[in-house]
Amino acid sequence: MEIEKYWDKGLSYADFRALMHDLHAKEMVTGPNQSADLLAYSILNEQRMNRIDKHGVIAQVVPSKEIKKILVITEGWCGDSAQILPYMHKWAVAKGLDMRIVLRDENLDLMDQFLTNGARAVPMFLFINDEGVVEEQWGARPKVLQDAVTQWKSEGLTKETFITMIHKWYADDKGVTCIEEWEHLSSAK
Repeated sequence: MEIEKYWDKGLSYADFRALMHDLHAKEMVTGPNQSADLLAYSILNEQRMNRIDKHGVIAQVVPSKEIKKILVITEGWCGDSAQILPYMHKWAVAKGLDMRIVLRDENLDLMDQFLTNGARAVPMFLFINDEGVVEEQWGARPKVLQDAVTQWKSEGLTKETFITMIHKWYADDKGVTCIEEWEHLSSAK
């Protein structure tokens, strides 16, 4: 796979945020599907990202040896992405890593190489070395939270209920679990 072609068309974090904001002004979202529900989710996600950009902090990080870049596959309407992507941006900056973002629905050939349990789950983070090789992948949410979601589903909780629980988990965790998992991945080589 030629990861560089996706990297070259990727957006910076600032450009991705500006794209979301500009689309919202036109009552649109990223991706081909447009609906009032997706617009409401995406606007809420923009607010979440604004809050994390302003108030989110990360602990000291260890510089990466092998990982040099992170390519993110996501969409603006994704609630998990809104809770994770701002922390990834802060973490990448702290580690001195370049980060770019591509939209899932415009890059399904890439997304289909990094499925989660057969699904096009986002966000998906690809950790890339100097040679353009994907060393690790991470997504779409922290393992402990994914395990909780699996449990909540098995208990028969409604989607509306466990989505609220997911966002409460993210608010309480403040990015700590994600950063711990990323640190482990980036230092595993």
